[in-house]
Amino acid sequence: MKKIAVFAATLLAALTMVSCEDPEIKDPQDPGKEDVKPTPDPDKPTPGPDSEATPTGSFDYTKLDAVAHPRVLISAEAMTALQSGALASNPAAKIFNTSIIERCDEILTEGDLANDLVNKRLTTVAEKALERIFFLSYGYRTTQKAEYLTQAEKDINAVCGWTDWNGGNYVIDAAELTAAVALGYDWLYDNLSEATRTAALAALKAHAPALVTEAENSTNAICNAAAGLAALAMYDNGSKATAAKLLDDAVAANKKGGFAPYGHAGAYVEGYDIWAHATTYEAMLISALEAVFANDGGLYATSESFVKSAEWALFMVGTSGNVFNYGNAQEKAEPKLANWFFARKENDTKYLHVEKKLYNDGVSYKGRFSEYRLLPAIFALMDPAQATKIPAAPTSHYWYCDNNGEAADGMAFVAVFSTDEGVDSYYAVKGGSANGYNGHQDNGSFVYDFKGVRLVTDLGAGNEAAYAEAAGADYHNYSTGSARWTSAWAYSNLAHNVPNFYEVGATTKPTAATDGMTTLNTAWADSPWGANGKNYTRWNMGGVNSDNAAPYVSRIDDATRPLERDFQFNAAGQLSIWEKFDVLKDCTYRWQCVVPKEIVVQNMNTNVKLTLPDGSSRRLKLTTKNCYLNGEQMVVNTNTNPKMVAFVEPLTGEFEGYHVIGFEGNFVQGDEVKLHVSFPEK
Repeated sequence: MKKIAVFAATLLAALTMVSCEDPEIKDPQDPGKEDVKPTPDPDKPTPGPDSEATPTGSFDYTKLDAVAHPRVLISAEAMTALQSGALASNPAAKIFNTSIIERCDEILTEGDLANDLVNKRLTTVAEKALERIFFLSYGYRTTQKAEYLTQAEKDINAVCGWTDWNGGNYVIDAAELTAAVALGYDWLYDNLSEATRTAALAALKAHAPALVTEAENSTNAICNAAAGLAALAMYDNGSKATAAKLLDDAVAANKKGGFAPYGHAGAYVEGYDIWAHATTYEAMLISALEAVFANDGGLYATSESFVKSAEWALFMVGTSGNVFNYGNAQEKAEPKLANWFFARKENDTKYLHVEKKLYNDGVSYKGRFSEYRLLPAIFALMDPAQATKIPAAPTSHYWYCDNNGEAADGMAFVAVFSTDEGVDSYYAVKGGSANGYNGHQDNGSFVYDFKGVRLVTDLGAGNEAAYAEAAGADYHNYSTGSARWTSAWAYSNLAHNVPNFYEVGATTKPTAATDGMTTLNTAWADSPWGANGKNYTRWNMGGVNSDNAAPYVSRIDDATRPLERDFQFNAAGQLSIWEKFDVLKDCTYRWQCVVPKEIVVQNMNTNVKLTLPDGSSRRLKLTTKNCYLNGEQMVVNTNTNPKMVAFVEPLTGEFEGYHVIGFEGNFVQGDEVKLHVSFPEK
């Protein structure tokens, strides 16, 4: 959608345009009777310029002086154009609009919002408040249905009546509530009572400035974007200087730290879902600034990695339709509004390759997905014309980034699609360090899809709020021994597809040290399909603890020299994994992976049988002698004859139905270990 210019029309003219375009709404109790649209209160002050002097700052605030409410994301003129254009003729826009209106009707049947903490978080309530207020505000603007306005105003007053928005405990809660009130205040401004406007403005002044942060993680984009939206909404009624300073501060802080999680190449260190959360807020702020000022303050151009992350996102979804859900992410692919934003900004429909499948299924955009509460923003983020085109698939079948000399939490990432027709297979590997914000002990972990079926998966976010409450102050403590790794077991090395080392005879498997780092072999980056062979990637997995007498607290360097892990597809889409390491002291070595609950597993002693949903089967097979990697013989050379025993361990509780499977055996100091794991049919 081409950028819609912000017009300097008066509010009266804007409302006249909307009323001409709006359909007549019938009373549901009497289909023959028209609803009476609310009459503007003559005692309300006319929104727009006030007597306060225009402030100076990072933006041309004279442009904001000339814009009446609504002005955040979608102006009155833009809404009129949307109704007469995309909503009238565009299939995708119709789907999104229908989903929102149907949800508005459901909201009318629900109870009041309640300020209830769950696991010391207000997240469920904050997200529900944002969804209800944002949806109802959109619903009223497009239909003029009085019930939507009444309920939205009731919800705004409920939120503004809560003195504590939980910002001191979990700042994202306060950000979501700030966005909710800002959007409701701006979008419904002329139809809200004076008391509601006063309460909303006071709440925004009280809570929005505290959101400004220079943090180098996802909270930066979410919080500063919410503060920026609030600043645009509250710019009037004696708040011009306050709002301008808030907007300037939020944009500056956002530029300083908000793009750090995108790394140097776009692989988002905190995972796919948090990427979507932070990036959608970032996209909303950029789009809102462009609509008012025709200038985003340089945000979009701040980091090349921000744009590169759109390409990375394409390779996060495997052929199974499941995500490589490292970090705090869910397994099943779901709509991501940020993809529409990047497709518009870059004028490239390839970023809609996954989205087109999701809205064509007729279900995904109507159900509950992570960013569903932000769905009305899609009309400001997207170009509706792009939804009528068939997105071209990415021309490349692999995507990678290496650490490139970054700090310990820098990402290394590879995703590869098989290119042979009919194979439909995929694997992806994550490197970096567990020290990154929201990081897991998953360095070198991978997922694998075979012919459209997820064979090896990641447990992802789990019950993140419960983990946070259980770990307390340690939840964001990434050091060895932190309660993060025991309270959030799903975040530890024991729950990921990584090599593990234990003291021989240990009755308890220890969680790892977190100072290790996995790097992608940079020689591969120079020639990804060269001498090393097709679809081949090599990973160096190492730590920093070189004291061989130290306790077993690291999964690699305490027991071995840095481990090398290699991945390769064959022509049939079968994944092979090789590992090499030298044993520095006696240890138990464990090769493991997590299998999703759709797969039936059976321990066959020397291998593990995997039965797929269609009844076909694969094997998890281990070879320790006479295996080859691109022509190089990989014979195990050890002082003993190790016996690696297959194991199958069912998970319980929230991961009921999943299994951890693999091989385990003992090695002694001096062993030079080389082994090969594959997934053959027999």
